[in-house]
Formats: sequence, structure tokens, C-alpha cells
Amino acid sequence: MREFTRPPIVCTHCGAKIHAGFGTSSGSDYAPANDFYASWSEPPGKTETCPRCQGPVDTSSAYPVLPDFPPTFEALKGFYSDFTPKWESHRDSFEVRIQESLKTISLEDFVAQLNRDPSLPWFKQ
Repeated sequence: MREFTRPPIVCTHCGAKIHAGFGTSSGSDYAPANDFYASWSEPPGKTETCPRCQGPVDTSSAYPVLPDFPPTFEALKGFYSDFTPKWESHRDSFEVRIQESLKTISLEDFVAQLNRDPSLPWFKQ
């Protein structure tokens, strides 16, 4: 499920608590002198500029990132070069399958499983 509020991102240079995204948490520890709202794109880049000190801020604490993602179109073309989609009238939900699988196996095992037969054709579909 998508998150519309995220934890504040703390600037390592000035200590500002930076709120980003569609929602801003304003819990009991909200301090107007130290809490800032960033008007970054959604999602922000891995490194953005602190609205207080203008220093670089790593946003991956609130917006996890995958290296080399998104892939290039050339990489996607290569990945799908041997794939032919099939019509399905009752397609299984990818999100539901992931949630169910992660209850019994680790994320690393799930990713490894998706990258080999028989899960790889299901994943491509």
C-alpha cells in the first residue's frame, strides 16, 4: 500500500527535521523552529537540498531506493525479448501475492524465487 505520510528526514548538517510528500506528520514533537516542509518532487531524488541550510540531504531513510532503478528501456527490451504475454481473464494480484509470500519467506528469498523458473514467467506476465 502506498504511504501518504512519511517519517521526517533529518538533515545531517543542521539537524532540521524535513517533512516531504503528500502529508506532513505533526505529532506532539512538532517544533516550528526545527521542522521544515520541502517542496521536492514526489518521490524526491536520492539526494535533495535541505530547505534550511541548503546542504545535501539523503532522502533514502523515508524513500527507500533500489540501485539501477528504474531500468533503461534497452535493459527492459532485453529482459522481455523471449517473452510472449498470454491473455488472462482472472489475473492474480501482484501486490497480494507479494504480501502473502513475505509472510512465509524473506524478501531476499522472494526476489531470488522471482528470478528463476517457474516464477520468472509469472513475474513477467
